[in-house]
Amino acid sequence: MRRACVIAGLATLFFAHPTLAEPLTISATPISSFNTDDPTDIRFGPLTYLSGLTLSSRHAAFGGLSGLSVTDGGKAVLMVSDTGYWVRASTVMTDGRLTGLTDAEIVAMQDSGGVEVVGKEAADAEALAILSEGPFAGQALVAFEREDRIARYDLASNLSAPAVPLETPDGFSDLVTNQGIEGLVALSDASPKHPGALLAFAEEMAEEGTPIAAWVIGGPMPGRFAVSQIGGFAITDAVQLPSGDILLLERRFRPPATLHIALRQLAVADITPEDTVDGKRIAEFDLRYQIDNLEGMALHTDSEGRAILTLISDDNYNPLQRTLMLQFEVDPEAL
Repeated sequence: MRRACVIAGLATLFFAHPTLAEPLTISATPISSFNTDDPTDIRFGPLTYLSGLTLSSRHAAFGGLSGLSVTDGGKAVLMVSDTGYWVRASTVMTDGRLTGLTDAEIVAMQDSGGVEVVGKEAADAEALAILSEGPFAGQALVAFEREDRIARYDLASNLSAPAVPLETPDGFSDLVTNQGIEGLVALSDASPKHPGALLAFAEEMAEEGTPIAAWVIGGPMPGRFAVSQIGGFAITDAVQLPSGDILLLERRFRPPATLHIALRQLAVADITPEDTVDGKRIAEFDLRYQIDNLEGMALHTDSEGRAILTLISDDNYNPLQRTLMLQFEVDPEAL
């Protein structure tokens, strides 16, 4: 889907890159019914649909959102675009449901020298994770594809923080162009087998059915492992569940217009370098549902103690696609 969109590839040629954070007005249209045929259909295995928004803005750089973090107990969101922008906003909640975004700002990402990252090859940010523990707690990790790398950002003062490159493991150079790291998970210090490690998941390998490359970075058992590819689905993001397990967001697009989105649960204890992990599919959606090119995912606990899963879609700067933000409550007992 992303590769089919010429607009996305040319977008950076026309943007006036904001080098300082600019105010951003984001319009939000509610999605009242996730199932377009049946508004009462809201339960999907362990997930209950809460609310959704179609987001838009007149700012030319808004779009292409590929990485997401929900912070401050659900009061704010931080996003990265695959053209090299940070987007940050406060959430508007009504009766426990997301109804809008406000106080938003946008700024171009910086390289390690404090210079804005320009051009699709360098600016293709695809995954975002916030460190919650350790000496860099609160800082952001971002994975880029094409020029495959991971960088850390201290955003405490502003969104124009320079990148701090992380050493990446062997094998990153083997990733297929435009199919690099799409999911980052900073594991908690209490995670079994891999306390404090970083998990990095590639999108897919060259051929359908080939296991998908992934890495454990740091921790007591670093190394490369693989995730089985099921039905031609590619990984687009990952988060850690309250149980400690990993939830994968996956997408399958078959031209001209067949799209499926799936969620798969992996047990952290099953992840071992040199092995392939399968996991289990917990939900799958087709175009009967309000989906698009979902590429970002975040999990947070709200003020009521609920585990809330948030998804964001990359519209590819294509007027035929949408930027969607969807929220579901996760029932830990049903996983």
